[in-house]
Amino acid sequence: MKIVGQIAVSKFPMFENTLRKLSENVDEIYLRFDNNNGDKSLLKNLDSISNNKVKDILYSNQVWDTSSWREEMLRMLDSVKPNLVLSVDQDEIFEDSIKTEMLDFYNSDKLGMMFSYIEPMPTDDGSIILGGKAYPLHPHMKAYKWKPGLTYLPYCGNAKIRSYSSPRDWYMAKTKIYHYSLYKKEWRVEKESFIKKFWGISYFQKLYKKTGIH
Repeated sequence: MKIVGQIAVSKFPMFENTLRKLSENVDEIYLRFDNNNGDKSLLKNLDSISNNKVKDILYSNQVWDTSSWREEMLRMLDSVKPNLVLSVDQDEIFEDSIKTEMLDFYNSDKLGMMFSYIEPMPTDDGSIILGGKAYPLHPHMKAYKWKPGLTYLPYCGNAKIRSYSSPRDWYMAKTKIYHYSLYKKEWRVEKESFIKKFWGISYFQKLYKKTGIH
């Protein structure tokens, strides 16, 4: 069985930790780098960090759009033809139980593996943010069984492969994901600004009954 990992890289300062942990659970890694806004210094020492598992990097000029960059990453695998794919964001780390549970998933009749996020979110100062709830609130498909012809389009949200969007195809993981996007106070300010730009302040009002990340 061939297991590959994927990460969309831009400028998250703790990306190295994500890459190192992912490399412990996959055979090969394929990266998508944001050429427009990314920090190329993050791509230094990839071989030593990943134990020589990074096999290819797509330097993308695509304007940021969730469906577009996910589809770009999926297309990277057309010639790789893996059995199983673990796809995490640059600020996400699986719990250690992923190593055994992904094999349970592979041996099941399910097609996509849905993961919830750790609550409360990790913060460097121990502060409780978003009322102790996870961000994002809903499970995301961060692992799936690869086969020819898969696509994310038209995008149906929560990182779901289009043809795996029915709950009957989901393996609901016990393993959870640590999401470090709001780990430091200064990152929370930047993330809040980013979310407001793309989804508006109503995002927090609707999901967390709050006007911001507090």
